[in-house]
Amino acid sequence: MKDRRSFLIKLTSVILVVISFVFIISSPLNYTNTVSAATDSKVKGYEDKIAQLKKDQKVYEQQIKDAKANAASYKEQKEILDKQINALSEEIELSNALLIEYNNAIVAKEEAITSKQGELDEKFGNFKNRLRTSYEEGVMGYLTMLFSSKTLSGFLTSIERMTNMLNYDKRVMKQMNDEKASLSKEKASLEQIKASQQEVHDGLQKTEAEIEAKANEMQKFYDDTLKNQKKAEQMLAQAEKDRKKAEQELDKYLEELAKKNSGYYDGGAFSYPLPSNQNILTSKHGTRTYQMWGKWVTDYHRGIDIACPTGTPVYAGADGKVEISGWNVSYGYYVVISHGSGYTTLYAHNSSLLVKVGQTVKRGQQIAKSGSTGNSSGPHLHFEISINGVLQDPLKSGLLSHPQFIDRS
Repeated sequence: MKDRRSFLIKLTSVILVVISFVFIISSPLNYTNTVSAATDSKVKGYEDKIAQLKKDQKVYEQQIKDAKANAASYKEQKEILDKQINALSEEIELSNALLIEYNNAIVAKEEAITSKQGELDEKFGNFKNRLRTSYEEGVMGYLTMLFSSKTLSGFLTSIERMTNMLNYDKRVMKQMNDEKASLSKEKASLEQIKASQQEVHDGLQKTEAEIEAKANEMQKFYDDTLKNQKKAEQMLAQAEKDRKKAEQELDKYLEELAKKNSGYYDGGAFSYPLPSNQNILTSKHGTRTYQMWGKWVTDYHRGIDIACPTGTPVYAGADGKVEISGWNVSYGYYVVISHGSGYTTLYAHNSSLLVKVGQTVKRGQQIAKSGSTGNSSGPHLHFEISINGVLQDPLKSGLLSHPQFIDRS
């Protein structure tokens, strides 16, 4: 379709010769200049629209490519963040368990301190009762206990007994106070450890919240990117649809335009457009499949492709008039020659052109130098033959004289 459209764009009206009772004594090619497709404003409008839609397609394809890359990156980052969140959740769970253990230990210390305080209070109560009894009995009670001894040994024993009782009470009170102080110290230490662990716990929760926020952000980026990708894909599909519609409309218009033109061609096979030693055929006429913009495309190939080094002479296939000699996005530098009777030939992807529009050329005259301009993957000549706007297979018997091809299509 693309080659057909390009061909028709290059196709110019053949000059209609009205012969009324006149014997033809000139060349077999006779022209009357009519409307040229190359300069038709409607054709130009279609061509500009199609070119812009192709540019739009490339933009949308790049957007899709970028969106896929970004989506993959956001997804990867989200997966990393999710793993961090899972690890933090486990750490927070362990931290909670530690806090519970520390709290249980503190409660146990508090209970031990309360119990020890009870014992201390009980001992202190007993001690006060003894002091009260001693006070109530007075000095005489002590003296009676001391002097009731009948011997010096008994007296000393009584004094020692009283001293031991007082010292015992002092030791017991001191021991209990020491134990209580030790428990209080241990409790304070546990509370300090718990406070530190609480800080760690709070820090883990804060970090988890921050990472969750980042993960949510990555998820949003990922979702937005997929939306952008889907939108670009829809716009690409619409651009392709619009381009195909414009191409169909242009093809129809150009065919109608071509049918308005006619001329005279004496027939016979067209001569080979390249030196005979350039005979490597790389693509035939008709449906073909190839890669374009990173994906496989199937389309209709309008002519044949013949490999040849850049700068190889390109020859006119027959006598005729140059209808197009210029640039096309797809064909690069190309030439279209009208041979009369609706016959035209097209020569594309040249590196330079040697003829101008309106110039008359002869069979075998050099018209260009081959190259790889336009939509081309390497140096070659794209050659087309058309009759009344209908593309022909150049390899059809009797249509083109050519050497024995090396077929690499």
